[in-house]
Amino acid sequence: MRFSWVQSGDDFSLALGSDGNLYSWGLNYDYQLGHTTSGKPVVVETPAGVRYTQAAAGQTFALALGSDGYVYTWGNNTYDQLGRSTFGNNYNAPDKVAPPAGIHYTRVYAGDRFALASGSDGNLYAWGDNSAGALGQGRIGATSRNPLRVAAPEGITFTQVFTGPSSRHVLALGSDGNLYSWGYDDSFQLGRQRNALTALGDPLPGKVKAPTGITFTQASTGLNFSLALGSDNNLYSWGNGLKSQLGNSQMISMYPSNVIMPSGVNFTRFVAGRYFAIAAGSDGNLYSWGYNDYGQLGRDISSTSDYLPTKLEAPAGITLIQPQAGDNHSSAIGSDGNTYSWGKSADGVLGRDVSGNQDSHPGKVIFPGVGIPKLVQFGNTSGIYPTDNNDGTWKVTTPPYTPGPVTVTINWTLNGVKQLPDTSNTYLYTSISVLPRAGGAGIFLPLAVGLLIIMATMAARRLRKARSQKQ
Repeated sequence: MRFSWVQSGDDFSLALGSDGNLYSWGLNYDYQLGHTTSGKPVVVETPAGVRYTQAAAGQTFALALGSDGYVYTWGNNTYDQLGRSTFGNNYNAPDKVAPPAGIHYTRVYAGDRFALASGSDGNLYAWGDNSAGALGQGRIGATSRNPLRVAAPEGITFTQVFTGPSSRHVLALGSDGNLYSWGYDDSFQLGRQRNALTALGDPLPGKVKAPTGITFTQASTGLNFSLALGSDNNLYSWGNGLKSQLGNSQMISMYPSNVIMPSGVNFTRFVAGRYFAIAAGSDGNLYSWGYNDYGQLGRDISSTSDYLPTKLEAPAGITLIQPQAGDNHSSAIGSDGNTYSWGKSADGVLGRDVSGNQDSHPGKVIFPGVGIPKLVQFGNTSGIYPTDNNDGTWKVTTPPYTPGPVTVTINWTLNGVKQLPDTSNTYLYTSISVLPRAGGAGIFLPLAVGLLIIMATMAARRLRKARSQKQ
């Protein structure tokens, strides 16, 4: 089992497994993992019959696009970032967000305390915290539980959207080829002239001031800075550089300025963390710069920050791709199919066992182990404890039951964490019939008894592949 992509929240991560399940690990104070706390990858709770196809991690909440076309949210809801009513601010299990009438969502995004989703009508919708204008409504103010249409410029649709778990601002590529920004602007992270009426934020999308002759093709946002790739293959940064996150010697930059690129290398992919950034180079290496208080740069430096993009120390023989960055931790998928993590390790943030509260060297995230059945129930009978055969299978003797199909409920754990009961199995009880003699009393239908063999697999939620044998 492998992860095809990873998304980082502030102190937790989401990842899509090759088995089709969404996994999470890390800090879980606000139930942002969507399951019981775990420092190792565990399956996020999923509504019956639904698969998550894409997801985004905010500061202390998460959202995912379901195979049924609905968006599901979970975690902290202090600022209405879940887009729905909850009884409390925490411990909210995944549940559906109601879209505008006639609309379904096609992609989701998460900022620090707000969420966005692209609609099937071509519009961008937002909900949650609007104290800095991140909802793009033309006004700064209260939170919104209901999805609101972002006020795009006339005739413009947003084709790509960029924000992150540390960000209170948004960047978006417009259908006209321009990059737009809105939200918090305390450090000029919007990359354009400030709105004098709204001081430190602008609630209306406006064009980022690109260098002459340059258009932007990708972007990423940190806490108080922004990055964008130019049509000239140079990477640009703007905003606050006090922790070296701009990738150059500037302390503050109102408009896009060049990141210092390694000689002969172009950046093909990049991501901004809270105060740092990581980029994939055309030479197959990852480069990092910015703040390094927990080793999130993936390399050892003599100070707490470094503005010069420098090669990350990848494991021997491994090429790291698809970098991700959280508050002060990082991850990437390796050429060997494994996922690697580094940086802050407290609260299981790295998804692996680490001695101490940080690790600056990329190490393998522990993939989900074998699902362990704990209790098996046939229909409404009492549960039965399975017996381990020590060969990857477990067995239970089926109790007497009326002939016919019956639902088998398997209670199980993964990496020691209790999972949602698997009810996808059925067991067919057949009868041994004694045909009556002429004038006899009828057909005798004894209750059937058999043996169920449960097969374990490495992929979570695959216990449904259990096979049964009647003896």
